[in-house]
Amino acid sequence: MSATHDEEAKVRDAEVARLHPDLERRHLRATLPARVVLRDIEKHEGDRELKLVGESYIVAVVNSRAVQFYAGSDPVFDAGSIDITRIVDVETGSEFDYTPPRLNPTVRLKIKEGTTTLDVDLEVFTFDGTELRQSTEIDADLAWWKSATSH
Repeated sequence: MSATHDEEAKVRDAEVARLHPDLERRHLRATLPARVVLRDIEKHEGDRELKLVGESYIVAVVNSRAVQFYAGSDPVFDAGSIDITRIVDVETGSEFDYTPPRLNPTVRLKIKEGTTTLDVDLEVFTFDGTELRQSTEIDADLAWWKSATSH
């Protein structure tokens, strides 16, 4: 984490809170494969796409129809959405982090894409209004995601 990430998270959190005042916000970092999937899901001509390098910190909200992802800061942009009827399971996964070397737990959204399933692995963070902190115990987050995306 850096001060820049914390400042961007503060702006992103406030903007998403303004857009969705009644929904709980979840701070995440999308793994590279997850960013590829989000870009693929959200192909609209002329829309701003999530960059594959550098734009990995996102905020998600879940309403009765979809998981909506937001990235960037000042301005925040719509980084994609996944209809909750396409989410067939929520599991744990892991992402290798080189600095320092360790395996970070992820929430894995399994998305139905035709006859196959795509995995969207998301590292979980807490945000206290000032600082982002990576979560290493994600059981409560996993339960929240399962409940929020059940249909």
